[in-house]
Amino acid sequence: MKTPRVVLLVCSLLPLLGGCKSTPQEVDLAHNPKICGDLPFVTRAPGDRAVFVAPVVDSRHGALPAHDRGFPISYGPDAAWDRPVPDMVGELFERELGESGLFSQVSSSATPEAVVIQPELVSFSMGTMENIQGARTFAEVALKLRVFGPEGAAGERPLWFERVYGDRQVTEPQIKPANMFLLAGSTTMRSLAKVFSALDGTNVGRSGVPLVLGEPAAPTGSAGEAPAEASARPAGR
Repeated sequence: MKTPRVVLLVCSLLPLLGGCKSTPQEVDLAHNPKICGDLPFVTRAPGDRAVFVAPVVDSRHGALPAHDRGFPISYGPDAAWDRPVPDMVGELFERELGESGLFSQVSSSATPEAVVIQPELVSFSMGTMENIQGARTFAEVALKLRVFGPEGAAGERPLWFERVYGDRQVTEPQIKPANMFLLAGSTTMRSLAKVFSALDGTNVGRSGVPLVLGEPAAPTGSAGEAPAEASARPAGR
């Protein structure tokens, strides 16, 4: 349940996004370019495999901390967005993946020859942390990817790898807190840049070349982001 303090904070930030509900889907990661612009990632070695992206599974769980060193933390609730967070992240992921050139196309179904990506949202939070100097705005986003290869002769897909990629940003203390929606958008895009850089280095979108499924290789794209640390070793080749 939203407290009056959180409601007041969230409502005060909505006009900065272009007005209070004046247009449909305004407070939306995938539909508002003020929150998330286009990711400047295009691979230099385009893939020739198709990919199917499964719907994002929301696997966030556990209570978030209410205080930081004795000072209160105010979170922006999911209800402040126009759509469920996993739906927005999924649409943004598919759109930017299609524009990256990492795969020949983003398919609407998991055809036998396509790569399958199963994303899970393991973290998505935003808010403010108060202290004696003002308030810090923060945002944290993390996605867990499970990447499966094309179907084999027995109709089973090999699990190529499973990793978590994410980002966290915290502003300096300010009397007037920075916009948490904009910071959440920036953090989401930084997380996706890490995902695409790592996918680029694995060659999962390219046939006829060896897969690189150990530690993420150096990216060949132009996003300028270093690959994220892997949360687990590859499950198989």
